[in-house]
Amino acid sequence: MRKILALLIVTIPALTLLVSAGGSAEASNTGTHYCLTNSSSYCWDVKDNSYKAGQPVWLYSTSGANGLGFYGTVQEIVCDGSGCGVGPFTDTALDKKYNGDDVWFFTAGTTNLCVQLNVDTAAIALSALGQCGSADTLWVQSGHYLINVAGSDAIGTSDYFTAASNTTGAALSGKVSGTDWQQWNVPS
Repeated sequence: MRKILALLIVTIPALTLLVSAGGSAEASNTGTHYCLTNSSSYCWDVKDNSYKAGQPVWLYSTSGANGLGFYGTVQEIVCDGSGCGVGPFTDTALDKKYNGDDVWFFTAGTTNLCVQLNVDTAAIALSALGQCGSADTLWVQSGHYLINVAGSDAIGTSDYFTAASNTTGAALSGKVSGTDWQQWNVPS
């Protein structure tokens, strides 16, 4: 008999529980921990729990992470211009490709700093204050993939939220498709 393993995220105001069917629950301070779908014990975390602009967001094991988690907010829906405005991409072919998908930004813990793609280096780090909602902090959710708006506009194709590997301390960056570490448990 096959055992089906599902990941359930339960958010309670000051407590987030990661529950794996048939497994145990782990608690964190606040927010949600967004984890790889194919390696669910590895999630986003802020390097050294130092919540300041420019601080890298990296992958960390849920057993060792003690960060504040992240709050995801849907800002808008991608629209291809058919009976609605166009956006959020400047490349209308991308608007058509992702028409109807949610556009998110992710706030780190209790800060006003968002998960941001540096378009020049492809590194993912925390934004400066007041930048949440700018194109480099916007991520289109397509199934389990997150596609950065500014990065995709800059390279003319989908720029995926990617982990270098499924290990603690792995860098997170924007990349074109072609790796196993690009699918995330973002709720739909």
